[in-house]
This record gives sequence, C-alpha cells and structure tokens, in this order.
Amino acid sequence: MKCDVCERLIPLYREGTLSRRKRRVCEEHLAACSRCAGMLAAYDRAAARLREVPEPELPEGYLERLRRRLDAAAPVRTGWSVPDWAFAPVLGMLLCAIGAGLLVTRRWGRPQEVATEVVQPQPEPITSVPAAPAAGVKVARSDPRRPRSSRSVPAVKPDRGPQQEGWTVESREVALAKYRPDEPRPMVLRGSAQRIPRTRVVKQWQDAVSGIREREVVLVRSHEEWERLWRRHTAGVQPQPDLPEVNFNREMVIAVFMGEWPSDGYGVQVAAVEETPDTVYVQVEERFPAGGAKRAAVPVSPYHIVVVATR
Repeated sequence: MKCDVCERLIPLYREGTLSRRKRRVCEEHLAACSRCAGMLAAYDRAAARLREVPEPELPEGYLERLRRRLDAAAPVRTGWSVPDWAFAPVLGMLLCAIGAGLLVTRRWGRPQEVATEVVQPQPEPITSVPAAPAAGVKVARSDPRRPRSSRSVPAVKPDRGPQQEGWTVESREVALAKYRPDEPRPMVLRGSAQRIPRTRVVKQWQDAVSGIREREVVLVRSHEEWERLWRRHTAGVQPQPDLPEVNFNREMVIAVFMGEWPSDGYGVQVAAVEETPDTVYVQVEERFPAGGAKRAAVPVSPYHIVVVATR
C-alpha cells in the first residue's frame, strides 16, 4: 500500500468501517512506515482535542425560531405559466384536425345505396332443441360463467416424511436506535423523519442453528460490532468461518435470532426494513409448528442475518 492511499484510509481505519482485508493491509503499512504512523498519531490527538471541546448549548427557543424562518423562506410553488400567444399554433392545428374529421365523416359516413332484389323466402332450418330430461334423470351441464369455487388452506411445507404439516406465522415490528445514548445524534427538522424502505439486500444468511441462543434483534453499524456478533453467532463451529466483508459506509447489518426451541419446525425471517434518520424499523416474522404436529426432537435456534444497502 502506498502512503497516499494509507493517508486517505486513516479516518476510516479509526472509525472501524474498513473491510477486514483493507484493515490488515493498512495495519501492516502503519507498522512499517513511520511517516504514516505519525499521521495516525496526529489524527488521534486532533480527535481527542475535539472531544474535549464542550458542546455549545442552543439558546432557548432557537429551534422554533429556525423552523419559522425556514418556513418563511420556503419558495411558494406556482403553476408553470405559459404566454397566451404560445397556444395559438396548437389551437390552429386542433381546429384543422376537427374540420378534417368532419369532412371525412360527411363524405364517407353517408349510408351507401345498395341495389336490392326480391327473392323468394326459403324455409329456415329447424334448430333442434334439447328436450327436458325425464323424471329421475340428472343431466350434468357446465356453465362457463360460473366461477370456480375456492377455499383457503393453511400454508404447508413438505417435511422429510410423506405427510405435510402446517404452521402459524406471527409478525411483529421492532424499533432499533441507530445511535447509542452517549453518541451525538443528527438534528432532525420537521418533515424529514419519514420512513424510507430499504429493499435491496446485498447478502444474507438463514438457517436453524446459531451460537446465539437468546431471542434478540440486533442492528450492526460498525466493523467492531460486526466482528463481535459474528464470533458469537459462529461459536462452536470448527473451523471458524471468515468474517464476511461489509461496507458500513453504505450498508448495515440486521440480525434476528429466535432463541432456542426443543424441536424443528421453527423459523424466523426479516420481512421488511424501514429507516429514519435515528431509528431502524424491522418487521420480523416468526414461524411456529401447528398444534399436534409431529416434529423431530432436535434443538434448534433459528436466525436470519441480512446486509441491507442504505444508499
């Protein structure tokens, strides 16, 4: 890695948003280059001084006055004005089209005279009419206008055996804060806190066994948090799988764990994700076996981990 590249990556390195590979390369370069190591130390000193600066307190009523000024300075949107003379060519072409249409209608719309001749009436063919069925005889007739009968059936999933068993699905919404209480939050003005759907899933993992046996929903927004969560999730797996790369500059991780259950047939998934400037709303769907269903007595801990694009 060159020094100019390492200098640009120093802020991302300290924020923990670099991928695992870039972080390793950057650490190797910092260990061998005294110049870049000095820049990292200077960056740390500057960040420490900035943290020591007290946060200024806003005057009383400042935000309300700011909102009133923004509302007063907002431009009034009006309709797109067009000069009256600009419609003259269009109106002329429209009148010409109407005149041409009337001319064509009067010329070709008249009923044409047709020469007729008197012919002797021919006997009409006799159409056979089905007779009424005799008493005690049923006649099956199909009516194409009659809609097919439909009935709702429970969702089913093929099991390992020849039978199929149903399940029930419960849905709930979980609100996750994007910032910790000790972290500074962005100022949200009125009208900017609407929910933005996040529908592009970059990658995901879903299965029935996880190292996390508690029921929880987790939002991950940094490399350090992602590494800790992945180690908890893959605890007991040998060999230890590599940490998947996530670009936290434009992506976030949402992990849903259903907890431990005594048999199979349970499942969980992230159904929808919506985001505001300070909150992430996750729609979670949990699946439970139907009552009386026979399941294998194998402990499971279902999970669903998704990487969602935020930009």
